[in-house]
Amino acid sequence: MGIQVGACNSTGIFNNVLYGSYSIQITDGCTGAVFTRTFNAVKRTRSVAANATVNGNTCTTFNASITGQTNLTNPQYCLVDNFGNPVAGFPCNTTGVFSNLPYGAYCINITDACADTTIQRCVNVTRPVATIGSTVISNRTCSGFTATVSGQTNLYTGGVYCLLDNLGNPVAGVPCNSTGVFTNIPFGTYCVQLTDNCSGSVMTNCFTATAPVPAVGPVSITNKHVQVSESL
Repeated sequence: MGIQVGACNSTGIFNNVLYGSYSIQITDGCTGAVFTRTFNAVKRTRSVAANATVNGNTCTTFNASITGQTNLTNPQYCLVDNFGNPVAGFPCNTTGVFSNLPYGAYCINITDACADTTIQRCVNVTRPVATIGSTVISNRTCSGFTATVSGQTNLYTGGVYCLLDNLGNPVAGVPCNSTGVFTNIPFGTYCVQLTDNCSGSVMTNCFTATAPVPAVGPVSITNKHVQVSESL
């Protein structure tokens, strides 16, 4: 309950005043002079970040959390599906963090202990698509080289890399592997085929590697001297 309006004291401190517009009247005990100070107090705005944070993606799940809380008092965070129904297995909490959510559409309802309004933040998350990186050529020798696929993204459970020839056939004697590194490959045109273990999607990266061409630079002349002949 707020303080009774009109109650006087000798401290100038008024606790538990309801939000609104007021005046404080100060009467000097010596001269009887009266001073008035007015003010307007409004409730602080309650808010959270404009968007829920999504991270921790795996093959089948992700994490959603609320950040940027301002002026909240003992908030409760509740997860609902796109129909507004509570999501089984994910009870309301006081942290605003919901981990290991199956991919899909959700809303997080934030209820403040002091306010009768609810803030809502919604997400609709699908599994990020895996991508294959580029092929880097290294360790060139007279007869072959090493091919390394790098820069892949969203391979949450890894993948299987297979080396194909220019006709799309597996290269004999070069087994598929989980590293994307192929050594001692004869020079030529190839494709690396990557199968994502998570989604089963297949990606291909083709390249050509040629043998290094021998070359030498120009002749360098150094240590020049001037020959001096003696006259008899």
